[in-house]
Amino acid sequence: MSFCGFAGSEGPNIDNNEPIPFHLYLPQLADAASIQSAISEVCEMMLHRRIEPKEASALFYAMQVASSNLVHKNQKVNTETPPGTIQACEQPRRRNRRLRA
Repeated sequence: MSFCGFAGSEGPNIDNNEPIPFHLYLPQLADAASIQSAISEVCEMMLHRRIEPKEASALFYAMQVASSNLVHKNQKVNTETPPGTIQACEQPRRRNRRLRA
């Protein structure tokens, strides 16, 4: 009885600890909701061992920077005067002078 060459071998060598290569698509980190979505996706990819912890750390750092920039951007927008608005400047107080008779 003759078997094909594959039947006698142990089969493909699959290591369950090795990450499976694939393309990573994350949303644009433009607002808090997209940053939170990206964090969830990276956590899920780590859980399923699709990315290395070192790669995940770099992505988490990028999301931390994006989050920090978003906070600073929102604070700056809130303190600036909206376009087309005239801002009154503070006038110095006058001292009440008594008139001499």
